[in-house]
Amino acid sequence: MILTKKFYHILLYLRYLQKVRYWKRLGVENIDLWELYQRSKVLPSGINLNKYYRQMYNEKKPFMVIECLLDSMLFVQDLEAIKEIMITQFENFPDRGFYVNHREALSVNLSRLEYDMWKPVRHKLTPSFSPAKVRNMFPILLEVTQKLIKVLAEDSQRALDNQIEILDLCSRFTIDIIGNVAFGIECNSLENPQTEFLLQGNRAFLGILNPFWDMFGNKYPKVLQFLNVYVFSRESNAFFKRIFQETKAFREKNNVRRNDFMDLLLELKLEHGEDKDFPLTSDLLVGQLFAFFIAGFETNACTLTYALYELAKHPDIQEKARQEVMQLKAANNQKLTYDSMKQLKFLKAIVQETLRKYPIGSVMPRVCVRQCTIKTSYNTTLTIQPGTFVLIPFYGEYERYFEISIKLSESFTPKDTKGYVTLQRKTREQQ
Repeated sequence: MILTKKFYHILLYLRYLQKVRYWKRLGVENIDLWELYQRSKVLPSGINLNKYYRQMYNEKKPFMVIECLLDSMLFVQDLEAIKEIMITQFENFPDRGFYVNHREALSVNLSRLEYDMWKPVRHKLTPSFSPAKVRNMFPILLEVTQKLIKVLAEDSQRALDNQIEILDLCSRFTIDIIGNVAFGIECNSLENPQTEFLLQGNRAFLGILNPFWDMFGNKYPKVLQFLNVYVFSRESNAFFKRIFQETKAFREKNNVRRNDFMDLLLELKLEHGEDKDFPLTSDLLVGQLFAFFIAGFETNACTLTYALYELAKHPDIQEKARQEVMQLKAANNQKLTYDSMKQLKFLKAIVQETLRKYPIGSVMPRVCVRQCTIKTSYNTTLTIQPGTFVLIPFYGEYERYFEISIKLSESFTPKDTKGYVTLQRKTREQQ
């Protein structure tokens, strides 16, 4: 038994060396997996990968590879190669590399679906986000925002040393927005932090499948599907399915319309629910509601928190943004409308700069589905085999064009209403 284990470990090590040598023959250096693992104990993996990104950029290396036992993960630094992967040869890199259990409602969402399912689902959902339909949801956003102002004022009066836990407040705000717009539910988590929706939302993130099993499930999906392994907890699945069914039944029985995302999905179900080629089932709709939830909950809460943090550090920028809002209200009878919000260009630039400085994700994964050759800006090429994971860094790409320690107020040009867009066009030669 001991000899069998040793023999197995030797085979794994030889396989690892074989893959490392394969990439070395292609001129792609290996990122030491053990070193990356040790670093990740101290700092998040995204920041650690950014250190390699800097090294690659300085040494003009378009690619490095993280060699694992299951897969090769190609780390891309070169912008031309990224353009090839994400745009020019998108059909060769359509999948994100996530495991999907088609018997689990929450995992069949747009952020995880395989390309063959992602494309028709996206095609059917896209009309739901037309400007006219989003405009109809705007009054709901204003209503929840008024509650935020009220709760913030009350918390400020009760706060010791004028300190407020702003991430918690922003999380409750985004939950109330999503609950109203997506599920048609008055969550009231701003006033009651112990609401079921907020608690279940947090549990959904905490109960997600381990990244190793996610990668294993993408490589060998039939194994995990046979075992009926869930990506999210069964409790979370049961909760969101119950919310969907209860809301659907109530609206159909009472002929209720709220002009929210739930209404749009129910319309789609009536229109495409019986399609022979690709029917929109209830589980598929639950998955898209959940995608709306995971895309808007923690991401927006963190972005709002970082934006408020930067504005607190730079009161001059805070005052300028406030004046922009006050002037807009004065010109519109003290009201904010969907159309007038487009005039808040300086505020938009602040949000965009916040996303640049504090990106929510560190990397974007893609999986090669057919052999292809990628060009780089260094006049080199690389042939990528099917099944290869590709990691495109957000953090490193944003940092390349801007000094990460730059003050928020310095991030805007004299034409500061177009500050982010102008700075975005900087080239490497200008650095």
